[in-house]
Amino acid sequence: MSSQAKKYIRVRMYNVGFGDCFMLFIPTKDGERKILFDCGTHFQSVGPHEAKTVAEWIVDDARDADGVSRIDVVVGTHRHQDHVSGFENDIWEEVEVREVWMPWTEDADDPDGKRILNKQSKKAKQLVEATKSLRLGAAVEAMAVNSYTNAKAMRTLHEGFASDPKRCYFPYKDRARNTFKRKFLPGLTVHVLGPSRDTE
Repeated sequence: MSSQAKKYIRVRMYNVGFGDCFMLFIPTKDGERKILFDCGTHFQSVGPHEAKTVAEWIVDDARDADGVSRIDVVVGTHRHQDHVSGFENDIWEEVEVREVWMPWTEDADDPDGKRILNKQSKKAKQLVEATKSLRLGAAVEAMAVNSYTNAKAMRTLHEGFASDPKRCYFPYKDRARNTFKRKFLPGLTVHVLGPSRDTE
């Protein structure tokens, strides 16, 4: 890549069909920093690439000159299948990650977040069972399954990766803390806008 190209942020959009997966490459004087936003596809997606394949591409794209795959921040916006299913792949065990950013409802130490997450998971399970028993059709059932817990993928975000990344749950209760900088992301200011902390 030319030195001219490294003056700009690059965005890699992985074609997962129905789903989301983006990686930002941010130039710094010490080399590029990488931020991954989600890695998922819906199981009924007609996209050309499976989440497993895309995960392998990401790990390869994140490989530094020494052969080690490194991502500075992995952002899991929410636990729907079309956003996180790619994290079910065991290949993430070889990736070094500095920080993992997730919604506040993923914080096991937040009683409100834990209650909401449990309620959402219970409702998703009920919805899956109802769509099957009522025979509402594949499309309705697929929507219900997308909202399910996606436990293996979320385990990667909560416990996985080669390093022991710091886990952060956003937004903070103190709204002033939701605009911040990280030393390892020089020149970048982060503004966290959601998800809402209003339990309703």
